[in-house]
Amino acid sequence: MSGIRRKVNPLSRAQIREYATALRALAHNQSDYMDVIALLEFVLPSNISNFEYDFIEKGKMKGNLGITIPDENKIYIREDVYDGACEGDGHHRMTIAHEIGHLLLHKGLPSSFARIDEDIKIPAYRCSEWQANCFGGELLIPSISVTESDNAYSLVKRFGVSMSAAEIQLRKK
Repeated sequence: MSGIRRKVNPLSRAQIREYATALRALAHNQSDYMDVIALLEFVLPSNISNFEYDFIEKGKMKGNLGITIPDENKIYIREDVYDGACEGDGHHRMTIAHEIGHLLLHKGLPSSFARIDEDIKIPAYRCSEWQANCFGGELLIPSISVTESDNAYSLVKRFGVSMSAAEIQLRKK
């Protein structure tokens, strides 16, 4: 359901960090670099009942990079995004982390999980897209691992993320 702003149950950045930290621990990730492909292909299927993921041709995704249906435990990733993530592209790795965020954070939402028009203001902590973006950032660049001597370039190199993701995490530490 990525790309569509929806009003969801409130979550703080600290709460979202806990989810990301728990997933890193579940994946037994000891390095700075989080392998989102391994999460998608091994960790999630081993730990979430009926989890499914698939790769969809670019033309069939109607402009979406990924689509997640949390209550069905399904993630659909555009083929070129998957290929890019396999090659280490930071933007595509973040897309997959973002979709995993939707899967883990947005299950069992009430019928009020309604689309919000762009001109209607909702607090970031109640916005599905903000939450998924925050989760992706925390999963790929754990705040606890960011040091005072880090800058955006060092984060890009250490964590395999895009420059924009690195800059956002530096501001949100």
